[in-house]
Formats: sequence, structure tokens, C-alpha cells
Amino acid sequence: MDRALVDRFIIVEMDTLQKEQEAKLLLQLHPDINPDEADTIAEIASMTRAEMVSEAPKLSSAISTRLSVELAGLLSDGFTLEEGAEVAIYPFFDADGGVDSERTYMKQVVQKYCGKVEDEDIFNTEEEE
Repeated sequence: MDRALVDRFIIVEMDTLQKEQEAKLLLQLHPDINPDEADTIAEIASMTRAEMVSEAPKLSSAISTRLSVELAGLLSDGFTLEEGAEVAIYPFFDADGGVDSERTYMKQVVQKYCGKVEDEDIFNTEEEE
């Protein structure tokens, strides 16, 4: 943006919410979703934030609290987690790279939380010996 325009704004840097704080916020804003759904959304968002700061991140951006709130709103309106993610989450991740893309990775993450992926190690958390 133009420097003259940027100078008219105040920049406020804030820490991200912890998973428990985010789940609590989602329940406050959308009391008709169940606590398990709020926990799931917060867990997915937290996982993306942790992934971004890992040694070899698979994501270039994380799910923001704003996106979490949007997803919770969709669940409140009757969408499933998968349907809500299709609208609120996937468009923010790059699809370039086919099966190795950020979008594909996020689809695998959401499917894991929907119970459609076995307990395989899609996050590569197991260390190779």
C-alpha cells in the first residue's frame, strides 16, 4: 500500500489465542454449536499455526481467529465441518502443486477431524529412525 495511506492506520500486533481460548470465544459468539465442534475448529487453527513455525512448514499461512469464527458461524447455520471448510478455509490455501499443495494438505487435516482418514501420520510427527 501507499505509505501515505498506511500512515493513516494504527498497527496493532496481537498474540494469537491459545486453543482453549479460541474454543471458548467460538462458543461465546456461536452458542448453538456444540463444544466438540468449537474444540475441533480451535484445534485445526492451532495446528496450522504450529505448522507455520515448524522446521519444514507445509503451510505458508495459518487459519486466523477471524476464519475460525466464520467457520463456526457456518456450522451454526447447519453446515458440516467439511462443507464449512470448503467455503471458509480451503480458498485461503494455494492449490498449486496438486497432491502436494497446501490446499490438499488442509483437506487431509479436515478429513482427519471428520474421521475419514485413518490414524495415519499425515502430519509426519513420528520421527524416522
